[in-house]
Amino acid sequence: MLSKQQKIILVAAGVFVIIVVAVGLLFREKTAEEKSAAQKNSQPRTSNLQPPASNLQPAYSPEVPKDAKPTEPTQTIKLDANPENKQGIFQIEATANGYSPASIVVKSGDIVTLKFTSKGGDYDFHSPAYGTYISAKDGETKEVSFKPTTVGTFLIQCRDACPPDKKITGQLIVIP
Repeated sequence: MLSKQQKIILVAAGVFVIIVVAVGLLFREKTAEEKSAAQKNSQPRTSNLQPPASNLQPAYSPEVPKDAKPTEPTQTIKLDANPENKQGIFQIEATANGYSPASIVVKSGDIVTLKFTSKGGDYDFHSPAYGTYISAKDGETKEVSFKPTTVGTFLIQCRDACPPDKKITGQLIVIP
């Protein structure tokens, strides 16, 4: 039978071992293999993700190219008797080479519906300034609708499902 003092020493030694092991796990050096696996598997999923520093582009610029003309939608839907109130449906495709078209020009105040198709892999479409996000598996088409009211040039980019070692980007240009 252990004395009271021996029990206290034994418990204190056990707590000390647990603390040492916990601290060791927190501060241990990762092996090269673990670092490589962590880099491959880490895909940030925050909505304020910025492109890599080498491709740093602003999510929004108030500038609009002088020669910007509205992209012809694949379909236009009139929303009411007012011809100004309409919805344009635009096709955009993502491949390992990027978005096609890489730039879409729309009028401020129109409702925009993007039909996003992924080809040759799983890709996504993200507009940080609008908070718009679509993810599609290979061969799948998904839609998202929004009403741009701010004139300017907006970044579109892949966020979570990008080609290996590449960030695909494009522009949504909103004209008055």
